[in-house]
Amino acid sequence: RSRWARLKPWYLLAIPTTLLLGLTALRSKKRMNLYLKEAKKVIMEFYDEHVKEPARAIVMEIFLNQRLRITDQFALNDTKQSLKRMIDEFLTANFPNMPEDERKQRARELDMSKVSKVYEAELPSALYNIATGEMVRIILIQIQFIKKEMLVAMSAMEDLVASNNIIIRVMSTVPA
Repeated sequence: RSRWARLKPWYLLAIPTTLLLGLTALRSKKRMNLYLKEAKKVIMEFYDEHVKEPARAIVMEIFLNQRLRITDQFALNDTKQSLKRMIDEFLTANFPNMPEDERKQRARELDMSKVSKVYEAELPSALYNIATGEMVRIILIQIQFIKKEMLVAMSAMEDLVASNNIIIRVMSTVPA
């Protein structure tokens, strides 16, 4: 028998098998590329979330002294200035004999004691005083004072969180 006749069954088996393996490898390569792209995406997201962003925030806070503030310092200062004016005008209207220096000092210190005393005095006849106007004014001053206190408390909480934030960010960059 000729050499071709002897190897013909092998060729008939080897050629389709090689083609089949080649096609399978080609499909597997596409699937493998898909898996690699997905793995790269997950790794990049992990890197951004657990390394890059915390490291950037640490640098911004420690070296550049910049951090994201939740409270608005302008709003706090505006509220304080408004409250100072309200207290000063209230003391001028209700305590005309009070020396100007004392009035200005009480307004500067945001002293609500005189406002509270007038409020307590007018409280028994609150409905009448609401109609005459002084009770509404006192309540508005108290609301402004509460707003100021709330903004001060929020700012203090923000400072507390910021002081602990650096530790949290360092811990988030270290693997468990």
